[in-house]
Amino acid sequence: MVRAHRAQRGCAPDSAMRQCLQISPQFKLEQHRKLSLTKKMSNLTYYSYDGVGKRNLETFGYNQAVRVGDRIECSGQGGWDPKTGEIYREINQQIDQAFANVDLALRDAGGKGWDQVFRVNSYHIPLNDEALEAMTRNFKKWMPNHKPLWTCVGVTRLGADDMRVEIEVSAFDPK
Repeated sequence: MVRAHRAQRGCAPDSAMRQCLQISPQFKLEQHRKLSLTKKMSNLTYYSYDGVGKRNLETFGYNQAVRVGDRIECSGQGGWDPKTGEIYREINQQIDQAFANVDLALRDAGGKGWDQVFRVNSYHIPLNDEALEAMTRNFKKWMPNHKPLWTCVGVTRLGADDMRVEIEVSAFDPK
């Protein structure tokens, strides 16, 4: 680090050590930014609800939600029973249950549910009118007072053979 600092300041290797160790304001600011980022990253709090959430954490090594300051980010929620992991067969049931699972993940992370969601990403097999109608119906049910951002994508594969939908969200939850 001292060598790099010497090079940044244009210090020759034989310069007096105390001259080269004078820290420039830019160097101090850069170190402060790195420290701040490290501090912020250490304040992440992860959550996995009972049942499928804990199972996926143990089996696959991922959490269902993370709190980052005033935000809650949820990993993709599918149309599974949150206790047993059974995936519903019919697309409307899967989408309805995925919305309920998002609500569960948000509340498990200390949020208030869909009222705080500002962004939705949904992934579908297939992306068709039936899926879009089910998504729209659930938007109206779970978020009657606001309209979030939404990105909707058709994909060829999701996390399990029977999955037809996966929904991830971002929510704002000021404490």
